[in-house]
Amino acid sequence: MVEKADVLLTANYIFPDRAGDAKAKIDAALAAGDYDSITAPEAFAEKLTSDLQSVTHDKHVRVFPPPAPRPAAGATTAPARAPQRVYAGFSRVDRLKGNIGYIKLLNFPDSAGPFGQTANQAITDLAGSNALIIDMRDNGGGSPDGIAYLCSFFFDPKTPVHINGFVNRKSGTNEFSTEESYMRPVPVSYLGKPVYLLTSKRTFSGGRNSFMTCRRRRGPASSASHWRRCQSRRHQTPSFRLRHLHSWRAGGESHYQEPTGKVRA
Repeated sequence: MVEKADVLLTANYIFPDRAGDAKAKIDAALAAGDYDSITAPEAFAEKLTSDLQSVTHDKHVRVFPPPAPRPAAGATTAPARAPQRVYAGFSRVDRLKGNIGYIKLLNFPDSAGPFGQTANQAITDLAGSNALIIDMRDNGGGSPDGIAYLCSFFFDPKTPVHINGFVNRKSGTNEFSTEESYMRPVPVSYLGKPVYLLTSKRTFSGGRNSFMTCRRRRGPASSASHWRRCQSRRHQTPSFRLRHLHSWRAGGESHYQEPTGKVRA
């Protein structure tokens, strides 16, 4: 498994130098016998995750153990907890007391299909609210396309805005390409009113970095929503796989560009 991680990191990770350092770290741990006494898959996944993240400093790089086997037919199990209702990344769209719109968003699927349709309906339904809260405390990120689409509701459609860029690495090479995300045409805009982004330490990946570019991209108050970020202090869980050992971000890295032209990861 360590050898497989070496191969995938070296071929695909967006930062080749960090991939080499991470490979050296887990190779040294393997040679030193650090993994020899670990028998539980969960403990091995946790240890390998810790070693990789100690070098990459990237919460996307996480190892998961294989799923637990299904119980045998007829076996008695504890009743499952009712899952949270989620549709296309949205778990709640509501109008709170005081005519405050509220959206709880758990992830960003691609804009094509249910996500775009649900976003259109949500903003349309809340267009008459006095302010809007977007609850991102449990948001795990997702598609740059979906992020750009949702951001587009909060800017004047007459003024094009660059939302984000995603740098990809071609597997097995040091060749890179960039996918740029711009404002998308949307059926309604939410302008000139406060928009609050509620975040926590669980807010992750595109939910933390990319969607927050909406705040940095805001224009004059007359042409864009007024943005506020409200952060609560809670625990964040990071992402990777033990059996397949792959990472959502292994071959890509999002960035935004400041007005000065400086690019930040």
